[in-house]
Amino acid sequence: MARAKFGTGFILVVGLVAGATVAPIHAADDAPGASQPVVRASRAHAALNDALEAQRRGDYENAANLLKEAANAKAGLSTTEQRELARLLTDNGAALDARRAASEQLRLADNALRDNRPDAALDLLKKVAVNEQYLTAADRQTFRKDSAGMNLPSAAPPAANAVGSPSPARARSLVRQARAHFIQGDLDQAEKEANEAVAFKIEFNKNEDSPTRILTDLTGARADAKALLKAARAALQRKDYDTAEKYARLSDKASSTWAMTLWGDTPLKVYNDIQAARAAAPKAPKSAAVKQPFQSPGEPAGLS
Repeated sequence: MARAKFGTGFILVVGLVAGATVAPIHAADDAPGASQPVVRASRAHAALNDALEAQRRGDYENAANLLKEAANAKAGLSTTEQRELARLLTDNGAALDARRAASEQLRLADNALRDNRPDAALDLLKKVAVNEQYLTAADRQTFRKDSAGMNLPSAAPPAANAVGSPSPARARSLVRQARAHFIQGDLDQAEKEANEAVAFKIEFNKNEDSPTRILTDLTGARADAKALLKAARAALQRKDYDTAEKYARLSDKASSTWAMTLWGDTPLKVYNDIQAARAAAPKAPKSAAVKQPFQSPGEPAGLS
């Protein structure tokens, strides 16, 4: 048997025989109160992910509740995720304000049309058009009905863009996808989509997400042990074991300045889970290369 040490001080025993399984460490999980930080972290991650999805769907009220939940448990988030939480809180607040303002303007425009005051209605509908994207589905229908005879450009539904069309809509769609993958811990896919959005050379507003923001956040995440660990977990869930191991190693390398608690997740635990998943997966052909034990940076190989 050979042992490979982590920078965190844990020791992993790995069989030299191909297919040997690794027993996960449970001692820390059995400590009194050990599950509480893990539960808080899990709740914070889930709330942040769900908030992002709700924000993308335009369900701003639900997103606000989820963001509040994530904020209450933000100690379980990485530094990068906390920055993302702050950004989403700002964006969500702006979206809710825009929705309320547009809804009130639409109500006044509707009243103006009923009172046969088309000029007043037109002025109000022009203001609503600026924030049409923030309207509820019901208000959007009312807006399009009221503005149908007003020759407003936004009265007609926007034409669908081809997948490869170099348009602002496509670029923004890529940014939304990249941000979602970033939050979910799929850093490689987020980087790919952000770079694709950059290629469109679209100018983004200061108050909206952009490829530059995402690429900056990715740079921070790749130096953040917790964010790297989350990326490893995300890859493991996708059964992308090579990527999971890559990020587990990077997390271990970056963890020298990370105050890791005994009951929290660790690169070692992820690595154990990767090996267990590999052992449970259908066996590869005999000619396949044997994975090497996890070797923390600075440790000589083949310790016995």
